[in-house]
Amino acid sequence: MDNANQRLVEDIIDDVQECAYKFLETEKDIHRKMLEVSVVEGIELLESIKDNFGEIENEDLLETYRLNLLVPVQLVELLKIRDNKETI
Repeated sequence: MDNANQRLVEDIIDDVQECAYKFLETEKDIHRKMLEVSVVEGIELLESIKDNFGEIENEDLLETYRLNLLVPVQLVELLKIRDNKETI
């Protein structure tokens, strides 16, 4: 992966983390929607890296990207669980 692609990935991960922080800070619906959209974008990006680059030269870097998305992804999943419980 070249430096431009690496920078793009890191920018998207920063956006996802910022959206998670903003939602936790305000709990506004708009920030939740931004979080959900950015998480989907981050997951799609990691999948495209795997598909387009196959074995990247630095597997540790890819693992770091995955770990940086873990908390926002889990937050979205917990919100879905909470929504399901509230509708029951």
